[in-house]
Amino acid sequence: METLSIQKEAAVKAHENAKTSGKKLLEDLFGKKTFQKDVMERVKTFGDVLKELDIHTGHFENSLIGLSDDEQAYRKAKLIVQALNEGWTPDWTDSSQGKYYPWFNMDDSSAPSGFSCDDSICRRAVH
Repeated sequence: METLSIQKEAAVKAHENAKTSGKKLLEDLFGKKTFQKDVMERVKTFGDVLKELDIHTGHFENSLIGLSDDEQAYRKAKLIVQALNEGWTPDWTDSSQGKYYPWFNMDDSSAPSGFSCDDSICRRAVH
């Protein structure tokens, strides 16, 4: 049997220009993941978040009925994180796993509101 080789860039370009049946054929040959863009390219809006998570817009909007604005915002924020993490969830019991989290300095003298933030840190414990 003869083997054919193709540059990934050529396959991706062919996939972009193909009709539905051609896209399916290429995905069957090379795997769907080969043609999947980086999550930061795929997810630009909240609509993209819902699409990424396969959530119908109407269902999500119905789930917000009766919730306060802050509760609605929290639900949206959780979905954004879920989409951008692509299924990965941090293990908060594993100190060797790098994580980002907010840190607030509650010092009355630093800001009129009593809160200030001027930096971010990713810490990793070494075992």
